[in-house]
Amino acid sequence: MPSPMLNSSDFDMCKELGIGEWEDVIGYQINDFLLPVSRPNLGYHLSNFDGISFHPVKMGRRHEELVADSVKHVTIIGGHKSALEAVRMCSQAGKKVEWDSKGNPMAKMAVKRAMGVFSTSVYHSNRWIDRFFRSGWWWLGTWLLMWVWGVITKQMQGDKYTKSENGRKLRPNPESEKFKMDAIVMCTGWELSSPAIFSLALAHEVGMPTDPKVVPDEEKKHWRELNAAAEEHIVKTYPILKNPPSNLHIPEVKLTPFRLFRFMVPVEITARGDNSLVFLGNLANGRLQYTSEIHSLWAYLKNMFPDSTTALFRDQNAMELDVAHVEAYRRKRYLNYLPIRLSISETPEYDEIMLGDLGLRSDCKGMDIPTGRRGWFGLKAWAAEWFEGYFAEDFTGIMEEFLDGVEQRSPRRVKSLGQADRPTINGKKTE
Repeated sequence: MPSPMLNSSDFDMCKELGIGEWEDVIGYQINDFLLPVSRPNLGYHLSNFDGISFHPVKMGRRHEELVADSVKHVTIIGGHKSALEAVRMCSQAGKKVEWDSKGNPMAKMAVKRAMGVFSTSVYHSNRWIDRFFRSGWWWLGTWLLMWVWGVITKQMQGDKYTKSENGRKLRPNPESEKFKMDAIVMCTGWELSSPAIFSLALAHEVGMPTDPKVVPDEEKKHWRELNAAAEEHIVKTYPILKNPPSNLHIPEVKLTPFRLFRFMVPVEITARGDNSLVFLGNLANGRLQYTSEIHSLWAYLKNMFPDSTTALFRDQNAMELDVAHVEAYRRKRYLNYLPIRLSISETPEYDEIMLGDLGLRSDCKGMDIPTGRRGWFGLKAWAAEWFEGYFAEDFTGIMEEFLDGVEQRSPRRVKSLGQADRPTINGKKTE
């Protein structure tokens, strides 16, 4: 693409890349420019491997090496889009491809609220049903929980690779099998690190991962106490998390964790009334598109939140307690995924909290169903809310619904945004 088409009001691509005006910008040039901000996570020590190996960020420059005649066997490590593209390219080039991917067969569970009942969650741990299933006090609840997960495990581990020709190509190799590799593509994501645009001191101040050496001793003690209390509360609430499987590999994390309230805003500067900084994209889950949409709306409109949410933003102690509990839960629940910030079955409950911050109701499906006899006196709404999957269209119109709430609190503020006069039902405009 010609360089001026990639410029913004405060960014000149020609100047940054040292190229002439209207000169084409190639994909790998953008990657090279972004690398100082995001560093590839290579994760594997390949000092004894003398073949080709690289991160997909270099695919634009080095893809010809993979499709060369001298390369017969390619191993792709990791998942998601970059791995799928590498697998496809190498397969089409006639290479023997070994794909090492954990996958995430639980992603579909993230769209149904009911699955949160059968999984631990840091967001709604005080409900009676949570105590029934996971406190260990009720044998029936514990038995039902184990039975449900036993059924799910059998379905996930069932033979999914014999139903089609393409499925048979993806059949996993036995763990003891050895195979030759001429090239390795490590689709292993990005390092947990602060962007290079931040100094270590500033990265610490804004809640980004940084070297613990820059953290004052008094603050280290403060967070140790918060973390210890939070972890004690988590394992007391969910005894099943106290003793994890012994065969899990727990990655060593050398940096401080993210200390961002709601995964997005720095605690200290937000408590001071500074709403100028928001970090997006720090959470991976099974319904990423609409969680990202809610995140974006939350970030853009956070100066127009209800008074109760604004008051929370000014309470540094409350935000720190929340951060400590979320991080403690993550350490106990997603052990071998550290330092990735992951959410699966508890995702609907997280989204519910985000919508609550905006002053919106989260029971979108139930609100669409008639009440009274036509809705079987609420049974249809209850069933839809708990057992049907939530998708992006269920949140259609939440911007208008939010602005309706703002208008009730401050009419002048909304008119400047061009809010339509039509009322909304469940975030959907009425005609």
